[in-house]
This record gives sequence, C-alpha cells and structure tokens, in this order.
Amino acid sequence: MKKVLAFVLALVMVLSMVACGENAGKQGDPEKTVTKIRLAHDYSPETANSIGMENFAKLVAEKSGGTIEIDIYSNGELSGRNSQTTFKLLQSGDIDMAIVPPPNTDAWQLFYQPFFFRDSDSAYAACQGEAGQMMLDKLRDSNNVVGLAYLPIAMRAFTNSKHPIQAPADMEGLSFRVLDVPTLVTWMKEFKASAVPMSMAELYMSLQNGTVDGQENPLDTIKNQAFYEVQEYLSIIHHLWSFSLFAVNANFWDKLTTEQQDILKECAVEASKDIKELAPEVNDAAYDFLVNEKGMKVNTLTDEQWLEFQKAAKPVWKAMEATIGADVLKTWMDAVGVTWD
Repeated sequence: MKKVLAFVLALVMVLSMVACGENAGKQGDPEKTVTKIRLAHDYSPETANSIGMENFAKLVAEKSGGTIEIDIYSNGELSGRNSQTTFKLLQSGDIDMAIVPPPNTDAWQLFYQPFFFRDSDSAYAACQGEAGQMMLDKLRDSNNVVGLAYLPIAMRAFTNSKHPIQAPADMEGLSFRVLDVPTLVTWMKEFKASAVPMSMAELYMSLQNGTVDGQENPLDTIKNQAFYEVQEYLSIIHHLWSFSLFAVNANFWDKLTTEQQDILKECAVEASKDIKELAPEVNDAAYDFLVNEKGMKVNTLTDEQWLEFQKAAKPVWKAMEATIGADVLKTWMDAVGVTWD
C-alpha cells in the first residue's frame, strides 16, 4: 500500500512539473510578446487619414493575433500640429510610425511641382508603379525612415480675400501662405506673387488681419480650420496633389521580425486603399459645406484653362530640374504622361 501511495505521489509531482513547464513555455513564447508601436499624425478625427489610421490599427491587431498594438497620437498631439516636427520625431525615433509630408529635399521637390498632376487618380496610379517605389527607396537613404505607402488626400485649392483665380495673371501681386518649400517659393516668384511660409497654427490669424491675402490647402483642411470665416474666394484649380507618406523609423523597423514587417506592410497598403476610397467623400462633403452652407464664391478651371496654368508653370519645373534630378523628373513625366512641349 505504501509503495502504491508513493507511486501515486511521484506521478502527481511529475505531472505537476510537466504542467508548469508547459505554462512557462507559453508565457515565454516570443510570439505572444506584445509589440507596441507609437503612431503619430497631425490630422483631425473626421479626416480620411485619421479614419484610415484607426482602421489600420484594428487590422494590425487582427492580423497579428493581438501581438502588435498601435497607440495613435492624433491631431498633432505630439507635434503642435507641425508636420515638419512630426517628421523630425520620426527620424529621431521618438515615435515609431507616422503620417508625414513628402520630405522638403532634393528629389522629393518633384511632388511640389505646380500643375504636374491633373487629378488625384492619375497621381495615385503613378505612385503604385516603379516611379513611386523609386521614391520610397530613396526615403531611407537620406531620411532614416522606411516608406510603407502613399496616402492620398486630394487636389489642393486656393482661397483668398481679393478675387477668383482663373488665370496665372490673377495671382500677380497677391501674397499667399505656403509651406517652406523651395519649389513653392520659386513658383510664387514666377507667377509674380509673394510666398509667405508660416505654420498652420499662425495661419488663421494672418488671414484675418491681412498679413497674407490667401493660402492653399485641401478642401477639408479649409473647412476644418474655418478659413471660410476670413476668406471669400475659393479657387479649385488642381495645382498640387496633396498626399502623405506612411512611414516607420528605420532603426525600429530593423528590430522587427520579418513576419511583423510583412503584417505592417500589408496593412499599410490596405490603409492606403481605404483612404483612397474615403478621400473623395471627405472632399465632397467639405465642398458642400464651404460653398452651399458657408457661401464661399467658388470657381473651377476648364481643361484649357488648366493647361494654360501648366504651361506657365513649366519654367518652375525646369528651374528645379537639377535639384530633383533630371532622371527622376523624366521618370515621373513619363509616368504621368507630360512633356516639355
């Protein structure tokens, strides 16, 4: 009887040790370790980019089985709504992922060329091809970030307090807030307008007190920043395609497993597609609000008028060719079907 009892006790001890070992293995399983990612952007909650990031976070959690968590810092919470600050935080690794504007450097000046893209669809399509990948590859080389996707926003529009903009000559003598980007400053000079770089935080007051006559942004930004309160004219002239880059800090990226990288890439592409679908709805709603509810005086351009603007803008392209790189500029001109003629 004692031998039987001793055997039973020994068996219980062995089974207990096996069970403990199994539990320890599950707790120590690296696949069950949660990786937290800090994602920052400067967009307000109702924008396509903000909605897209919420969907991105949910999709990542789903595809990773809960092992990757995205903590979102929206509406410029970490940057004071300064997109260049967000970019610097991403480069330094103070945040892991972010929605950032195209870099204000060399080849990326391409995307600031006025009247280069006719519409959002053709611009986005070019970004999905070899030309777009070429630019993402350049991103890491000079910025310490890895580009995952292009996030389309909309074609940009001008507002001002003086008159409609229907021809290049209508910009002459006016002052416009622009991003502090060499190409935009060159463009304003070519069109005999004044470029006044300033942050978004300063812009409303500057429009209100007449420091600048106007500004340019996507329609939903014009709506969300209430520029309709201090601007009378809305000119939808499709001068620039507005988009953002979805990127991750390169050092952080290199620490992820291949599986984690694949999940983030896949979800980033899906987020880009989602945002492309959402963006027109947001843009149309902003148009209805600005024009039909707030009574801004709106004008658009015919194809002939737009081509007149493009012709007038080509000296700006030529002036920036050496900065962008002749090979890069030619690749993109071929991709979107534009010529020097």
